[in-house]
Amino acid sequence: MSGIFISYRREDSAGWTGRLAEQLKERFGAESIFMDIDTLTPGVDFTEALQKYVSSCNVLLAVIGPSWATATDKTGKLRLENPNDWVRVEVAAALKRKIQVIPVLVGGASVPTMDILPDELDPLAHRHAHELTDKRWHFDLEQLIKALPPIPRPRSLSHMKELWQSKPVVIGGLVIAMLVSARLVLPSGNSSHLPQPSPKPAPVVRPNPVFHHNQLRIGQPARFKDARTSWMYTVLAVHTDRSWKDALALRVTVRATNEGALQAGFGDYNFKLLVDDVPRSPTSNLNESVEPYSAKEGTILFQVPVTAQRLVLQIHVGNDIAEILVDAGNDTPLPMPTLSPTQTAHLAKVKFPIQLRVGQEARLKDHRATCVYKVQVAHLTLARPDTLSLTVTVQVTSEGPLKTDLGKNNFRLLIDDVPRPPTSVLDDSVDPHSVKEGTVTFSVPVTVKQVVLQLRMEDQAAEFPLDLSPLWG
Repeated sequence: MSGIFISYRREDSAGWTGRLAEQLKERFGAESIFMDIDTLTPGVDFTEALQKYVSSCNVLLAVIGPSWATATDKTGKLRLENPNDWVRVEVAAALKRKIQVIPVLVGGASVPTMDILPDELDPLAHRHAHELTDKRWHFDLEQLIKALPPIPRPRSLSHMKELWQSKPVVIGGLVIAMLVSARLVLPSGNSSHLPQPSPKPAPVVRPNPVFHHNQLRIGQPARFKDARTSWMYTVLAVHTDRSWKDALALRVTVRATNEGALQAGFGDYNFKLLVDDVPRSPTSNLNESVEPYSAKEGTILFQVPVTAQRLVLQIHVGNDIAEILVDAGNDTPLPMPTLSPTQTAHLAKVKFPIQLRVGQEARLKDHRATCVYKVQVAHLTLARPDTLSLTVTVQVTSEGPLKTDLGKNNFRLLIDDVPRPPTSVLDDSVDPHSVKEGTVTFSVPVTVKQVVLQLRMEDQAAEFPLDLSPLWG
């Protein structure tokens, strides 16, 4: 392989790295970009494959986010201190082989200093870094590309180029021979014997589409699976406005649901808009990270000519594509949940906090311990006129044999079937054969119809519907 090797930490910079990789693939071709296990053939030795790819690449981009140097494993130890840490192995292999290494800074990060780097990564602290910022992404990316060494084209393309450049006499001779042969078989005399070109068909005149200012096509779910996680994308709303003289601003609001155990990113790089079959990229600079087993919304912006006849939204995840027709004439507006006047008046009279029923129990386990979770407290308060705050306290009893985590990833709230993470911070642990309490807070819209508390340990989950009748009487 000759090309670009991208090294990064998923929990640190997955969103930025995915966006960077997609745009580099557009520029240099997918076969010239290597980014972790997505590119590996199933069954190959991971360590050997990494060494092979790093050794044969032209440049390694070390994407460094805010927690690149401080990321820890499940035991609380810094990942950089582990000689088998994949990021450390990748960067060290490139430095050892004198391959160009470029630190790429995202999320406001800076290059780690030598005092926190392992000895084999010390040269990284002295490498000139390139920063990618959300506000100037396209400009910053162009500056990074200018700093890259020459990246060879795919062989099929370079072979054609060499053929034309190195064999002009042969190709020219072939063209002349073809012309002479054609002249010999053509009838002499009047040129009317020659085939006449067919008349061009009259252009088809179509009326300009009517773009409404309300939502267009909505509620179109699409499921994907990549090497990191399983995804469900749902288009929530599409609307346009006349932002320019000869163009429209098309805004697409999408919910990305991460159904896996790893944090993952989504952004502009996941979307294209086919405008009369011509692909266009977004101009919105969307770059989000979605926590495990959670959902997040984002809005993508496209610039669309007013003369456009057909619009198709494409969602790209890995090598999979889902297409959604954007039809201005046949779609219904997005039904937005609202409170009735009676409900609004009732809510103004409610005395907060409201205690919800508790006492639910579940036994869950991970690779370190089995734990019993018991819901002890659950109450609602009114945080804002349109938002409730749900606070939940859970008692966790560890049955051993090892210390296990107690954090926000152990809790999710299904709000009308949409999974949401806590808005509070919880980062604790439970010793073997011990008891500890943990408290988390969720943000809940006042229009909610049902909520389900989800307790998780790795891939195990227990769900408890919470009775909201005390809120509405």
